[in-house]
Amino acid sequence: MSKKWMIILIVLAAGIIVAVGALGIGRSKKTQTTPAPTEEAVSSSSSEKVTEAAVSAISAEAIGEKTTGDNVYKVTLINNTQKIITEVTVKDLTESEYPANMLKDGEVFQPNEKRDLYFDATESVKKTEELNSDSAYSDEERVEPDYTLKVTFDAGKSYELHSFPFGDISEGQLCYDEQEDVCYLTYTSLKSGENVSTLEQEKQRKALAAQNESATVNEGAPDGIDTQEDPSYESDPSYEEPTGDTPQEETPSFSEDEQDTYGGENSTY
Repeated sequence: MSKKWMIILIVLAAGIIVAVGALGIGRSKKTQTTPAPTEEAVSSSSSEKVTEAAVSAISAEAIGEKTTGDNVYKVTLINNTQKIITEVTVKDLTESEYPANMLKDGEVFQPNEKRDLYFDATESVKKTEELNSDSAYSDEERVEPDYTLKVTFDAGKSYELHSFPFGDISEGQLCYDEQEDVCYLTYTSLKSGENVSTLEQEKQRKALAAQNESATVNEGAPDGIDTQEDPSYESDPSYEEPTGDTPQEETPSFSEDEQDTYGGENSTY
């Protein structure tokens, strides 16, 4: 083979080698896969899903018995008091005592937790109708069902939310004012569409209750007498013996005529 053909073959071989190499590199780039997630990333993702599932399960727990009916109310409540609530109960105006706790035994309503409250007002409506049927009530004096919700914190103190707006609320927040020491409700009215806060209402009720309590304490006290204690008065003052010479009692002296007049045997008295 001549030298010329040898050169041609070498050039062709080199071109083939270069072409094959370039093709291999292109395929290598196309077949690269996304790196597998690290163990830390997998762990973080799993924890997030578990937390969301746990919160969803807790939020699904109802306060009260899930039921349906014409007089059954369902209200979604968010515990925005920043306190752990251990008791939730509702009474109507015909009841003097609160019914049993609507939370299950050992269950608590955690801060920032959302739950559905179910309240069956069938008996309350019935009792209110019976009250209105009394002949002593005129049409103007007819009363409407009125409900008070009571919550108790884990510290043991209870708070009342008066005139709870069943029928005008779908979702609300239970709030606590530490300075005023009252619980109140915030919600959007279904009837008016306005945002409502019962803080001022609860503050007024608390002040009125304090006035009534003071009036009860003073009731029955004699007119003009304040039953509150005077801080300057000592309830058990100590007795001190007089100091110095004790004055002696002097026996009056009488003349004979005075003795006969006042104290003698021939006394005229």
